[in-house]
Amino acid sequence: MTKFRLSTAARAALTAFIADHDGAHVPSAAHVERAISDSLSGASGEDVYGARISYRSAGPTSMSYRYAVRGLTATFVVRRRVIDLISAEIEKIYPKNRERVQVVRRLDEPTLIRTGHIGQELAA
Repeated sequence: MTKFRLSTAARAALTAFIADHDGAHVPSAAHVERAISDSLSGASGEDVYGARISYRSAGPTSMSYRYAVRGLTATFVVRRRVIDLISAEIEKIYPKNRERVQVVRRLDEPTLIRTGHIGQELAA
């Protein structure tokens, strides 16, 4: 079992981006790294090398809020044991939307191999 982590440059860039766009529903870089690591748990480095990972933060838990909030969406790519940041954006996220981590096998192969923390096998 390989332990995946964000590269130093990716962690610094993500931390700076989050500091610039701080909000109630923008998670910390450590939280994003933990969510990605949990999603990749049990995978070997060869299985996910070159995979693209998309992350979306969770929305408010209460429906009484009714309005979209500013949340984080980010795209990463797996390199051996480290994960590099490709892009990070602020996006509208509505109530009851769950945190989502999607792993796509390779940039040239659009096969979805794992979604979220559930671990269901899906085909795109």
